[in-house]
Amino acid sequence: MSSIFAKHRHSNAITISCFGEVLWDYFAEEKRLGGAPLNVCLRLNALGIKTEILSAVGADAFGDELLEALRERNIGIDFIAVDPVK
Repeated sequence: MSSIFAKHRHSNAITISCFGEVLWDYFAEEKRLGGAPLNVCLRLNALGIKTEILSAVGADAFGDELLEALRERNIGIDFIAVDPVK
């Protein structure tokens, strides 16, 4: 039995949507994209499966940078709200 992921890999036949937090994880000298739902999107995307994340970011430099990082990785961001309240 083959999985739906193996069958539709590298096609636009399916899109996996993940819902939850997106954030920056800060380490001693670097920061990385984080949040469990986003990590799932990133891993599936690395396998060639189209993904999108449903979440929110702040209307600030951190939020802008996060959105740009997701664009660069081809993660769908159409359902990320930008919250102007700081």
